[in-house]
Amino acid sequence: MKISVTFMGTIARDLLGDHDPANQVIDLPDGATLKDLFTYLRIPECREYAAIVEKKVGKPEDPLSDGMAVTFFQTVYGG
Repeated sequence: MKISVTFMGTIARDLLGDHDPANQVIDLPDGATLKDLFTYLRIPECREYAAIVEKKVGKPEDPLSDGMAVTFFQTVYGG
């Protein structure tokens, strides 16, 4: 299945390097979850990064399906 992936801010450069575009289409096996996408892209599962899946905050166990759009972004801390 094909998943459209967008990286907001500097996440693409910071994690994937300058050579990777901020928008990609990733081919994953049927039954893949958001956690599988994090693993495929080598994005660490931590509080610093989050994903929006079809306009909702994604959870690692969320299933993905063909044609879905996922946006990765860095969370903001401060006070």
